[in-house]
Amino acid sequence: MRHWLQENHPDIVPAKAKVFKDKDGAQGAHEAVRPVDAKFTPEAMRPHLTEPQHNVYTLIWQRAIASQCAPATFDKSRAVIKAGATYWEARGSVMKSPGFTKILKGGGEDSELPPLQSGATLGLAKAWHTAKQTTPPPRYV
Repeated sequence: MRHWLQENHPDIVPAKAKVFKDKDGAQGAHEAVRPVDAKFTPEAMRPHLTEPQHNVYTLIWQRAIASQCAPATFDKSRAVIKAGATYWEARGSVMKSPGFTKILKGGGEDSELPPLQSGATLGLAKAWHTAKQTTPPPRYV
């Protein structure tokens, strides 16, 4: 896995190989399902697999590769705004390095806060609210 990453995405290969230890009480004999060789990419395997098989293989391949990637890193910012007696908080983050998200696509969008000065007066440009409900991601469709 690491060799494939070094050839194809050297910018997301960590300095040291990741090694995962068994948790206490876990049976060490059960290993995860993973590709035999990373060179068998989902694209290379597509002609040999049905569509559902390809979807499952893609999931397994991407997660196996991503497990050996560096973590994604972000610059984060936070602003606390006082309006009368009410406090509002704004948060933003911008990805510095994609890490494993380069392989596992589908991360959130960056939301960067503009430069702010402490004590500055802010004007309201627009206001809105959204109702959100979490749903688990589809594993394969």
